[in-house]
Amino acid sequence: SVAFSPIIHYFADKLGIDRSNIICPILVTDKHGEYTGEVIAKTRYNSKCCDKIICKADAAKELMKKLNVKPEESIAVGDGKSDECLFRACGLSLAYKPLTSIGDIKILNLAEVLIYAE
Repeated sequence: SVAFSPIIHYFADKLGIDRSNIICPILVTDKHGEYTGEVIAKTRYNSKCCDKIICKADAAKELMKKLNVKPEESIAVGDGKSDECLFRACGLSLAYKPLTSIGDIKILNLAEVLIYAE
């Protein structure tokens, strides 16, 4: 995700997702736990793919390799232009209420993801 770590970690914890499988910009904290304003990323910026701090395609490929999942076995869910490279890296792309024409299939409810996950 391109959302910052506190937000992503909150939802990962709620969903029971192991934080080691999360790739997002990390807000750096000082020794008192206060944010410094510095941001770091686990993956490198990839100007050949997109203009984001984290290339979602590279992140997806890294996770697929780690989890031994083939691209054709993966589903990407996104809602905007920042998801285009992610969509190209995965076997099926679901565009959630997109504002532009992206993705293989447009969905209006996140529960629809379960239909395609079988």
